Formats: sequence, C-alpha cells, structure tokens
Amino acid sequence: MSPADSLGRIFFPHTVKEFVAKEKADIVHYTSAETALKIIQSKTFWFRDCRVMNDTSEILHGKKCLLDFLASKQGQQFIDAMNSVHSGCSFQLIPYIKFLLESNSEEVFIASFYIQKQETNPNGRLSMWKAYGGGKASVALHFSPDYFFREGTESIAMVVQYQTAEQFTNALLQKAEEVRNSSKLFSAMSIQDFVQHIGLYLLFTVLSTKHNIFEEEQELRVVLPRWIGNTLFVPTPICIDGIPQTVRVLDLNKYMTTPPHYADTHKLFKEVVVGPSGQQKIIKRALELAIYENATIVHSKVRCVDVPLRT
Repeated sequence: MSPADSLGRIFFPHTVKEFVAKEKADIVHYTSAETALKIIQSKTFWFRDCRVMNDTSEILHGKKCLLDFLASKQGQQFIDAMNSVHSGCSFQLIPYIKFLLESNSEEVFIASFYIQKQETNPNGRLSMWKAYGGGKASVALHFSPDYFFREGTESIAMVVQYQTAEQFTNALLQKAEEVRNSSKLFSAMSIQDFVQHIGLYLLFTVLSTKHNIFEEEQELRVVLPRWIGNTLFVPTPICIDGIPQTVRVLDLNKYMTTPPHYADTHKLFKEVVVGPSGQQKIIKRALELAIYENATIVHSKVRCVDVPLRT
C-alpha cells in the first residue's frame, strides 16, 4: 500500500463496499413514486446541488465543525501532527483547506442513499416512508451491489458519520495521532502531495458529517464536487418546484455499456419496494412494465409493503 493510500485509510478506514459487505446491508434510495418511475424510464439519475437540498444545514454542520476545530487548541494539536511529517507544511495546508471549503461550498452535487439491513428493516424505514411519501406514494429502490460499486464513476461514495462537534474533534485528534505515529512513512510523500491529500480528506470528512441526532438514517452519501470531471455526469439545467437550477445527470445507458453489462433494466435493482398508499397495486404494475420493458415477468422484483402511517 502506498503512503497516500495508507493516509487515506487513516481518515476513511473502511471503503463503502467493505462496510456494506460487513453489515450485510442493502443500498437503498427512497423517493416519490413519480420520481422512481422517471429514473427507471429515462435510465438517468440526478445529483442535486447541495444548496437546494431538503436541508442545507446537512453540509454546514460539518463545515462549522472543521472551522471551529482548526481555530481551537485541539486544532493546533492536529496542525502540529501534520508539521511532524513535513515541517512548516501548515503554511500551505491551512490556506488550502480554507480554499477547498469556500470553493466547494458552491456546486457540490449530492445523491443520498441509505444503508438498510433487510433482516431488521424488511418493510423499510418508517421515517423514510413518512419523509418521502408526504401524503403521496413513495418507492424504495434497492440497487444491485455489483452495479452500485462500479469503478471510475468520477464520484466519491462515503458512509455518513453522525457526530457532535466534540465527537468530530476527538475523531480528528485520533487521526492526527495516527499520522504522527507514521510520520516517517508519510514523509516519503512530497510536501505538495501530502498537503493536497490531507486537504481533500478533510473536505470529504466535512461532506460526510451530519449531526448525531440524525443517526437513525444511516445515510450513504455520493458526492460529486465540481472539480471532478463529468464524462458520465452531464450538467443539465432544469426547473424543480419553480426554481431553475443545474443538476448533474448520470446517464445509465452509457454507464451500462461497460462491464458488468446491464442491458436489462431490472438487473440494476435487487428489488423495488412500493411504500404505503391507496394505489399500491396500480403503482406496482406500472413500475413492473417500466422495469421489465413489457418482457415476460418470471419473478417480479417489485413488491408492496403494508405499513400504517399516522396522519
């Protein structure tokens, strides 16, 4: 393992693929029934600008935690640990971190998924059905693991960490100590390479941090910063709820042209779950027609759940 990879393992000990395999969980995207049908029919998936997310504070919390940390005595301990690798690197690191935080506070595109254990959540999460139903029908798209964990998608998948400011501080102090303990290994990196990696890992930490009050969600966040190329993610102007905005559109048709091949739409999903509503059977049939594209259905991956929702 290279010094850069070892450094990455300190900040992100487990890849998303490793975490999901260990937890034996599904990768689920909750959305409205209408949007689910659009995803299936168009074979596209949208990444939304974080500034027009349902709750923009989701990004601001991590940013505030890091800025407060860097301005504190504990933050100085972190900086001292980085300087133990390359003396004086903080003179480059601090401006670089602030540059990343400011430049990426705009046009960071995000798609949210949820890590869900089938044995503990066979009917999905009640909070998600409430959040995405909104009095209307909702759907949970369970993506095929082989499809979801494709390489070279120009995006960054991260398991969200639910932390208070104190927990955020303690986690970074622990990582700083690990860096200090391996300073000889990381000193083999050039100062520019070391600073760049630390800055980016801190940015990704910010983008994957939410307040611990939301811990029940178990979110998996796929992030597309604006500085990442868009071979597969096409900037597209659209209007949502009366607000003109830009989304990044992942064309699943292009995505499916490279191995593993998914010429059949149904192979994209492990299953598709229709949430509680008065039109479940109607929605289920429409989704089946879209997924199987009028082919003979031997075993449908679409099912309905009967979950009572309080109004």
